[in-house]
Amino acid sequence: MKQTIKFVGYIFALVVCFASCGGNSKSEVNVPTEYGEELVKLAEDGNAEAQYRLGMCLGKGQGVSQDANEAGKWIEKAAAQGHVEAKLWDAIATENAATPVEVNKGVVLEKAFIEGDYVTYTYSVNESILPIENVIQNAENSKQMMISAFHSTEKGNNFAQLCKDANKGILYYYVGSSGNRNCTIKIEPSDL
Repeated sequence: MKQTIKFVGYIFALVVCFASCGGNSKSEVNVPTEYGEELVKLAEDGNAEAQYRLGMCLGKGQGVSQDANEAGKWIEKAAAQGHVEAKLWDAIATENAATPVEVNKGVVLEKAFIEGDYVTYTYSVNESILPIENVIQNAENSKQMMISAFHSTEKGNNFAQLCKDANKGILYYYVGSSGNRNCTIKIEPSDL
């Protein structure tokens, strides 16, 4: 059951992932011709980087038919070997399995994903409960509280370390329900 929930998280996370794969292939795992049989062989032989790249290509559907379940399997294999970005995707997939989730009154975590140099968390803000202006005005205080919160639990501390190891910051993106205002809070790897 836990595995099924995590794969649902992979589906959600990988739909928004970015990977650089191209071409088409007739191989049994449907990998892009840019990497072809060599990538599959390396992945099957246990190369963590190849497993991660194959998983990302399958998850995004770039150059291949999108297959989030197969992508999740390859990313989990890479994570189990200590591949930092795969471990980060694994952690995000677990979080996404529980989304959307209300984190505060009027604030809902919609999704989490890796984009560029950041792990991005997107929140919707019900402005009839919490005006987005309040979020904007308290952004710096919120940032400091978030950094402290990471270091207040073992799980948070491990996640912060994983982000640092992958050289990824954390971006919190709040979107007001009125649709015309938003707030972005960035935490750089050096802040973690």
